[in-house]
Amino acid sequence: MQETTTKPPIKTKKYMLTIWKSSAIHIKGKQLVLSNGRGNNPLVVPLPPTLMDFLQRVPMKPAKLVWDSKNERYYIHLSVEVDGRSFESNEKVVAVDLGVIHPIAAFDGEEVRIWNGGELNAKIQYRHKRLADTQRVLSRTKPGSRKYKKLLRVKRQVLCKLNNQINDILHKITSNFVSCVIERKASKIVIGG
Repeated sequence: MQETTTKPPIKTKKYMLTIWKSSAIHIKGKQLVLSNGRGNNPLVVPLPPTLMDFLQRVPMKPAKLVWDSKNERYYIHLSVEVDGRSFESNEKVVAVDLGVIHPIAAFDGEEVRIWNGGELNAKIQYRHKRLADTQRVLSRTKPGSRKYKKLLRVKRQVLCKLNNQINDILHKITSNFVSCVIERKASKIVIGG
C-alpha cells in the first residue's frame, strides 16, 4: 500500500492586513501619520475636522489598513479608547449580540431572546450552491458566445432573486426585533462588538 502525501488546499490571501501599533500613530496638523519604520516614508491621511477634534481627545489604539474588495478601495480602521458609558437606573437597555448562526441575540436584563437564522443560512448556502453551479457551466463556454451571455443573464437573475429573498428574511428578523424592543419599552440598544 502506497502512502499518500495529500495536503488540504491552502487559499492564499490576495491582500495582507497592515496593522500599526499605537506608538506608530500620530496626528500632525490636520493629518493622521502612520509610521512605516525607520527609513520608510509614513502613510499620511488627511482627516476631516470633526474626526480630528475627536481623535485629539481620546487615546489611540492599534489601526488597521483594510482592503474592501466590494468597493475596491482601502479603509483605515482606527481603534480608540472611550470612557465606559453609564445608564440611568430607570432606563431600560437591551444588549444585542450579532452572529452568524443566530443573527440577533438580545438581553434586556430579565429575558434573553434569540432569533434563529436557520432559514437565512439555508438561503445563503443555496445561493452559494447555485452560483458555483453557474460558474462551473460558464467556465466551459467560450466568453462572448451567445450561450455565455445567456448564462450570465441567468446568473444575474438568479442571484438578484436570491439576494432579494435574503434581504427580505433579514428585514423580517430586524422588524421583529424592533417590535420586541418597543414592546419591552427599552430606551437604548447596545450592540456588542
